[in-house]
Amino acid sequence: MKVLITGATGFIGKPLCRALLFKGHDVVALVRGVDEAREKLPYPMEFVSWDGSEKGLSDRTLDGVDAIVHLAGEPIMSKGWGKRWSEEQKARILSSRINTAEAIIHKLQRLAESKRPKTFISGSAVGFYGHRGDELLTESSTPGTGFLSEVCQKWEGVTKPLEEMGVRRVIVRTGAVLGREGGMLKALLPVFKAGMGGPVGDGKQWVSWIHVDDMIASLIYLLENEKARGVFNGVGPEPVTNRVFSQSLAKAVHRPALFTTPAFGLKAALGEASVVVLASNRVLPEKLERQGFQFRFKRLDDALKNLCEVDQLSGQKELYVEQWLPKSVDEIFPFFSDAENLGELTPKFLDLKILSKSTPYLEAGTLIDYQMKIHGVPIHWQTRIEEWKPKQYFSDSQLKGPYKKWHHTHRFLPMKGGTLLTDRVLYQLPMGALGGLAAGWKVRGDVREIFKYRFKVISERFGSSKKRESA
Repeated sequence: MKVLITGATGFIGKPLCRALLFKGHDVVALVRGVDEAREKLPYPMEFVSWDGSEKGLSDRTLDGVDAIVHLAGEPIMSKGWGKRWSEEQKARILSSRINTAEAIIHKLQRLAESKRPKTFISGSAVGFYGHRGDELLTESSTPGTGFLSEVCQKWEGVTKPLEEMGVRRVIVRTGAVLGREGGMLKALLPVFKAGMGGPVGDGKQWVSWIHVDDMIASLIYLLENEKARGVFNGVGPEPVTNRVFSQSLAKAVHRPALFTTPAFGLKAALGEASVVVLASNRVLPEKLERQGFQFRFKRLDDALKNLCEVDQLSGQKELYVEQWLPKSVDEIFPFFSDAENLGELTPKFLDLKILSKSTPYLEAGTLIDYQMKIHGVPIHWQTRIEEWKPKQYFSDSQLKGPYKKWHHTHRFLPMKGGTLLTDRVLYQLPMGALGGLAAGWKVRGDVREIFKYRFKVISERFGSSKKRESA
């Protein structure tokens, strides 16, 4: 299919674009800034500048589009967890959802029926149900009260004309999406890793959560399943109380959960916005399960263990880089499988020299000894190839060198006629937290500079490419 996405650079939009492309779909992103979007989404997809208005949508942009996924919207807590909603902020939260949806739908009404997409998926949220205590909520439950419920009701209501146009309409009421790059978990992790986490209020309010991978999989399931219509709850099958959530997150990062944030303190600090963390929504994905969707992460402990893997070792850091190239894996892999090319991928100022290899060709167990200069100081480095799956992935670990830990996984993923290269580095400085405080910022800069150089060399060798980095 050809899928048009709004909110493509967001927390859910980014992995959705990636997953759709891996499945062979074509993706068009409506974005405000094309250049910035290309930096965030290093994938073989189309970007169209859009100001959010109906006039800003051309017939050409919608030509051949089979489905629209509308995720655009001002973040509910865009300024973090410590700021009240102003009237201006509340207006942006509402208008960014309603106005953009109306603009798209009005444009579709002006198109000939044969030109319209077959499917329209719109975001919503479990805030639709309002604060409901211990009540079990399904898609058939009545709406609640309060600002967030009103936003969701208007958000969903504006899409009703789609049914009259014969466009399949799907509404996804999303809960707390758990992922490292955004949402609740990104905000809470630093607090819990510092040992300062714990329940909020009395901890009895229910949290309806879903792992980001299941969120993306469910969206694609609803997109591809023509029988799916109407409202679906985008949550996992086992909601938990805030107290249980706090205990599970503390366990995942090996810290205690001793601190309690009193409800009155949150209300005093956040005012009306405190409802985001104090409201109780015990929501079940009844329709998703009835239609046969299989959740990968049903239990919270399993989801948090998966997401907090990098945090289980104190002082461990992660760098993740993606780079798409318009060449097949067969064309690219031989270059990376030759250790002699390591020097070409390394900045000249490191003066890298390979001293020896334990095997003529790289394979699991190969030892590589080399010398380099770090800020002018000669360093002997030895790595071992830990895993070796030709044309798929390989990983290497430092046995001797400047780091307490260095583990680098290289993956080669076919995508839309080219290859998505991914590099994931887990590293740890000596002397634990003290080493991180003393030199962490400098080392992070050095590592990023190395990968920036690699990106340039690889681009020149294999043609134009796109890149995204997170750390």
